[in-house]
Amino acid sequence: SVYVPAHLHHIMFEIFKNSMRATCEIAEQKELVDLPFIRLRIFKTKDDITIKISDRGGGINRETRAKIFKYMYSTAPKVELPNGGGSYGAGLAAGNLPMHGLGYGLPLSRLYARYFKGDIKIASVDGYGTDVYVYLQRLSHMAQETCQCTMPCQVQNYKVINQSRTGP
Repeated sequence: SVYVPAHLHHIMFEIFKNSMRATCEIAEQKELVDLPFIRLRIFKTKDDITIKISDRGGGINRETRAKIFKYMYSTAPKVELPNGGGSYGAGLAAGNLPMHGLGYGLPLSRLYARYFKGDIKIASVDGYGTDVYVYLQRLSHMAQETCQCTMPCQVQNYKVINQSRTGP
């Protein structure tokens, strides 16, 4: 795979963090002695790599599923940041920063995947569990970076910059 290790780490960290949280919460609700397994399967084809993460953490209802890739949306409890601020001055090294509840984990993970022509898809059964599919381009020539431009001026600027990198 041609993904930058930090981007792939972020994607997998976010998905596993969400699966582990859901699994622990459902086990506590049902007073289970053992936690249900979280399963990871990796499939490699001629062109793609698909990573499937499956949990039995209670699933996601349809209303919530429609929101999970929106920035600033979170199902985690509200996070109180120290001194009412973020990590300014401390960077990512701050030991007291939350690992959940800020609402950018899944949207940013999907953005990373799509940047390299991959994707993240979620299939969930409310009351049972969730399957997350991470699609990655296997071949470097297929994973050329793409910019998600939404405004006409951005699209034009991106085309001009890209043409100057690759020639006429």
